[in-house]
Amino acid sequence: MEKRNRIKRAFRDLSDPSKNTLASGSASTASGIALEPRLNEPTERASGAFRTDNRSQVAPDRDLWDLALEKLSVEDKEAVSQIVSDSKLDLLRHLHTAALKKQTKCDDKRWRFEINGRQIILRDIAQKIIFWIDKFKQIGDIAVNFDPVHASLPWAGIRFLLEMSVTESQQMGALLTGVEKITSLIGRCQIYEILYLGDQQSEQEEWKQAVMNLTSALVALYASMLSFLASAIRAYDQGTITRTLHAILNPANVIGFLQECQSLENSVAIEVDNCERMHTRRTQMTSEKQIQKLEQLLTDFKTPMLRIDSRVAALCERLDNSERLNILEWISGIRYEENHFFARQRRIGGTGEWLLQHEKYREWRASSASVILWLHGAPGSGKTKLVSTVVDDLLETFKQLPNDEAFAYFYCDRNQHDRRDPSLILSSFVRQLSTSRSNDAIPCSTVHMYNQKRHTGFASGKLKLEESWAVLADLLEIYPQITLVVDALDECDKKTRLDFLDILDKLIAESSKPVKILISSRRDEDIKHHFEDGPNLEIKAINNRADIAMFVNHEITASEKFWRFGISSELKDLICNTLIDRSEGMFQWVSLQITMLRELRRERDIQNRLGKLPKTLKIAYDELYLKIQSQEESTPTIAIRAFQWVMCSCWPLSPAELVAAVCQDPDTDDIEEVDINIDMILDACQNLLVVDQESD
Repeated sequence: MEKRNRIKRAFRDLSDPSKNTLASGSASTASGIALEPRLNEPTERASGAFRTDNRSQVAPDRDLWDLALEKLSVEDKEAVSQIVSDSKLDLLRHLHTAALKKQTKCDDKRWRFEINGRQIILRDIAQKIIFWIDKFKQIGDIAVNFDPVHASLPWAGIRFLLEMSVTESQQMGALLTGVEKITSLIGRCQIYEILYLGDQQSEQEEWKQAVMNLTSALVALYASMLSFLASAIRAYDQGTITRTLHAILNPANVIGFLQECQSLENSVAIEVDNCERMHTRRTQMTSEKQIQKLEQLLTDFKTPMLRIDSRVAALCERLDNSERLNILEWISGIRYEENHFFARQRRIGGTGEWLLQHEKYREWRASSASVILWLHGAPGSGKTKLVSTVVDDLLETFKQLPNDEAFAYFYCDRNQHDRRDPSLILSSFVRQLSTSRSNDAIPCSTVHMYNQKRHTGFASGKLKLEESWAVLADLLEIYPQITLVVDALDECDKKTRLDFLDILDKLIAESSKPVKILISSRRDEDIKHHFEDGPNLEIKAINNRADIAMFVNHEITASEKFWRFGISSELKDLICNTLIDRSEGMFQWVSLQITMLRELRRERDIQNRLGKLPKTLKIAYDELYLKIQSQEESTPTIAIRAFQWVMCSCWPLSPAELVAAVCQDPDTDDIEEVDINIDMILDACQNLLVVDQESD
């Protein structure tokens, strides 16, 4: 009751102009909230300096939501006062129930909401709200001094909105999108309060200033959230509910609110970084273990939600192991895990992290919309290694935390028929999505499809493109989210890959659950035309420069054994710096230059070579090919035949098959004796051919 009385007193005081604390001439935000000028703008990151003046400042020893309430207009305060509830301890439980009802309604109606050109799946937005509510509950389980009714004011407003009867998808979308943003921020900001604002006893001036700045930033953000809630509540309270709600809950207003929140959230982040940099986590908590748990919970708030759906298990059928394997092998025999292990070979630890942290990638992961992200770059820019980093990260994420999401990936290869055929890519997806983590269950839809095929004696053969699409469409309805990754789409059969892209577009357009697709490729014209207007991320030299540096340093260190008399540290630095500066983001170019440098024995020869490096990857390949042709005796012939066989073979050749084939003269019918081995072929090809050690 004490908090309720404080709020009511605030309403009375703020209705009296003589007691109104809003400063004249104060700045207004996009939602019409009057914000008191702060003592400081967000402090500079680089200098860490604090600027002061004589203006008034928000006192950090009061409840920040009360302070935010004081910044609202009289109309907004009156709207909020209508929903202050005494049953605060049950509030989160009621919120969970209300959000679950909204999720069920959105799921039944398959509602979507267009915002910023994307179709947001409202069922998923509602699930995120439930997720953030549960995370907020965990704060009280960790922090013993945490007030269980903290932030009851915004939670009461959220409950009011969730219990509103909304019959249109666009209104529901605007409402849920705004509420989801607020629920995620309430928990994160509460952790900031506990970690950084819990102790006001420090006499250190810089620490006091940091606390005041963070407090002001949080109050401004809280006021923005309360204003959004109040606007919707006032609209619902008026007579013309539908028309008024449509005016408030529309995409344009929601986008404005989200943009305002992002700006204020950035200000909070700056002040949090300042506190963290000063090691000013002075709190009333005595346990370092509690702080660690809160930090982990804070990470959870910033990490894309993993979705759980209890209905997944009910839609799968348990089979004995042999029958299960028979079904999976019939669907697809492609060893996708082996292809992944090969793709990640020679990947230097720590590389690729820039992609996982990139804003576009994180947005793709966290979005509730079905979306394709196109990762593109020049030949040799490390696309496959980046994709392998993404695959590893997703596999580890799905393995560590409970979830019912589904994941599949595929590495295309123009030199292998079964890895460039779109129908086989889709059938591999069907197999992977039909592989339950419980290891003994398969989705009922997959079993039904297999039984139909078996009933006809498999007369129609393997799955066709359209059949795989039909099975995938059924699987999309099972899992709460599906993520698909395709590497090197440009190596897929050009005649049929547009059909493959059309199917991916249908998956995005027709699924009632989020579908996330990541595609990497070169910038071939047809692929570029298909994806350039959507979310895409180009691999630029500035992006992977750090990765190039790690790769160069690793390879040069490993190359020292090739230089019998060693090289000076100065020359090693020169090699590394030259290759990094000249690489233009191309790993393959760097690899070719290191191969050439390894053959040189004198330091002056290495220095001369560094002064005339080829400018482009094509020139580097041309130079290497001329070197192959200039080798002695039959070595050039061995290399040319090896290239021809690898490029034209109908299946991947084993080392023994390639050796036998290279020994034969195509101009005669005689069978020649095998008098070379695979190592001789690899040497003749100057390492342009490699043996896949993972393959049979």
